[in-house]
Amino acid sequence: VSFEGMMLIAGILGIIDNSTGLLYYLNFENPLTVLYRNRKASFIVPNQILRKLGSFGTERNRVSVQTFQLKDHDVLINGSDGRDDIILGKDEDGFNITNIDDRIFLASVEDSESDLEEIYKQTKRKGILTDDFSLNRIEYKSISKYPISEETNLLITNEEFYKLTNRESKINYLRSLFKDQSLNPNLFKSIGFEFKKNHDFKYAIYAMEEYYQFNPGSQPNLFALALSYRKIKDFQKSLRISKILHLRNSQNLANLLNIAECYLKTNRMDLLKKTLTEIFSIQPENKSAIRLSKKNL
Repeated sequence: VSFEGMMLIAGILGIIDNSTGLLYYLNFENPLTVLYRNRKASFIVPNQILRKLGSFGTERNRVSVQTFQLKDHDVLINGSDGRDDIILGKDEDGFNITNIDDRIFLASVEDSESDLEEIYKQTKRKGILTDDFSLNRIEYKSISKYPISEETNLLITNEEFYKLTNRESKINYLRSLFKDQSLNPNLFKSIGFEFKKNHDFKYAIYAMEEYYQFNPGSQPNLFALALSYRKIKDFQKSLRISKILHLRNSQNLANLLNIAECYLKTNRMDLLKKTLTEIFSIQPENKSAIRLSKKNL
């Protein structure tokens, strides 16, 4: 039996949050997803590509759920290997010249303006298909009037805020913004970081939670939110947020240390040990992890 009885499947699993445009996905050795935005095609490159479905017999991967923030009218194109596996012609010895340049497909997406039928026609014009050729197309249409921004200094354009000269008046002004129903939700991130900088963690959490509802894909906001919950000794909520971030980025050492600190504060020593082991597997000489280990284990 071929492949020693194993059936290996390449593919992409994903879901889009229609309310925010956040794409969650896993890539199992499939050709990269193409993003068609503003008439330009590019690859969405994940931080992690998993082995094909059905693989076994190797060390278990740390699975990270990948995220990508879509904008209004973004188009995603996914396809099988056949989109690249085309014969371009013959060499001087009569052997087939097989395409090895995946940018040819990007050009087809751009030239066809992401139309699937036209992509297929253009691919056939460029070479002979040698494998299964399948494509799907997803277009995102935003329901929000505000495009998402990751900026943390949006308050810099607020003249009224920067006219204030002392900490208390600035804090009171920021608190008053919460009552403004027409406030651009992107501002909540800037407001949250400003409160956190001034150690007003209660209001920092309120603002960051509001921004999280608007843009759940922001990893800096998630981490700042988790730290703020820990500062007010709400360790369970800090753990909940940090675990969300860990699912998306299992290599984030600062986040793993926050998880370890929360386990320590809640006296869950078995989970503390497990988390420290994970940290040491990434960075054996991590000083903070060594300190926690020597002091508590």
